[in-house]
Amino acid sequence: MPNLAGALAALSLLPLGALAHLRISHPSMYGYNVTDNTFNYDNRPEVPLMYRDFDQWWFHGHINYPPHPHDVFEFPAGGSAVLEIGCNKAWSSYYKTDPGQTDLRDGSNRPCGRNAPNSALHAVDIND
Repeated sequence: MPNLAGALAALSLLPLGALAHLRISHPSMYGYNVTDNTFNYDNRPEVPLMYRDFDQWWFHGHINYPPHPHDVFEFPAGGSAVLEIGCNKAWSSYYKTDPGQTDLRDGSNRPCGRNAPNSALHAVDIND
């Protein structure tokens, strides 16, 4: 029964992921070097996918922007893995690969900094 309760608890959090304006930053991801100028619309990994057609939605439209073959994220069996999550790449240790190359991390351990409103983490309404 504890496994069922844990699974139900995890499933209850799924809708929250759809509202987030956060991204994982790691060189092994598709579209890792996509900027707001790569497409004729802002298609960075942190931009929401609402109202996108299939080609823009599938792999976030980054299927033609694969990672370098040597950029691999290891998921060790029985071990642990750590990912960086932030409002954009500049909020991670990979900031040097962001177009602005500016380290925005402020030591607060918040994904968008200590002064970011909650709306930076989740959509406020359907127009966000």
